[in-house]
Amino acid sequence: TSSDISSTTMFKGANFQRYQQSKLANVVFTYALHERLQRRGSNGKSLVAHPGVANTQLSSGTVAAGGAEDLAKAPKWISGMVIGFIGQSEEDATVGILRQACDPDAKSGEFYGPLGQGGGTGKFDSTEYNGPVGILKPEPFADSEAQQVLWSMSEKVTQFRFPV
Repeated sequence: TSSDISSTTMFKGANFQRYQQSKLANVVFTYALHERLQRRGSNGKSLVAHPGVANTQLSSGTVAAGGAEDLAKAPKWISGMVIGFIGQSEEDATVGILRQACDPDAKSGEFYGPLGQGGGTGKFDSTEYNGPVGILKPEPFADSEAQQVLWSMSEKVTQFRFPV
């Protein structure tokens, strides 16, 4: 069943792992920016969203490039069918992104995406692949230590001190 599909049972491969890490980094950086904006008394908002799973060129390209070793061995139509079964349309995947960008009631630091059963508990929940969008619970891996490490490393790598 789709509830048995996770990054530990499917979608194994370096490309998907890097993709997941980059998405987590987006959340961590968003939270870090939010904290800095709040300390400065800024009215600016730092928001983040994830689309869930959608059968897009990104997913099919990642599979084709060897990013999902298990699916890469199957015919292309099978990997597309698997992603289509557990995911949603490209249009539906934009809902969280559009909501966080356009909702006048969106508050800085909020994380939007498919709610699943628990609304982003940090535990695997395949129902977060698609479905109704809302404000997710704070990402537990994006704690203050992770925020400080990522912020510092971002400034070091870009050789730019962010003025917030």
